[in-house]
Amino acid sequence: MSKRTAPVSIVCVVVWLTIGMTAGAQQGAKGGQWPNHGGDKGSTKYSPLGQITRTNVRNLSIAWRRPAVADEFRKRRPDLTFPHLFRSTPLILQPEHWVLA
Repeated sequence: MSKRTAPVSIVCVVVWLTIGMTAGAQQGAKGGQWPNHGGDKGSTKYSPLGQITRTNVRNLSIAWRRPAVADEFRKRRPDLTFPHLFRSTPLILQPEHWVLA
């Protein structure tokens, strides 16, 4: 390998690996799972689930809410204040496993 082709080869390998990793991260949430904040490692925020359609989207309503800070804690510590942007994000790993991050 000449002095000129070695850097070009290294750059080509780095570009190839980078493209492969980013393409793999852009798959969307699979199987109803939402394991990352953006749905997948690429943060695509896309889910292929077909439960919400154009015909039933107008019937959607809030099913549940979870306060960022539990009411029991607020009652015990009324002196503490929390910013309105203090929110937790529920992540679903399996239908029965929810994690608040």
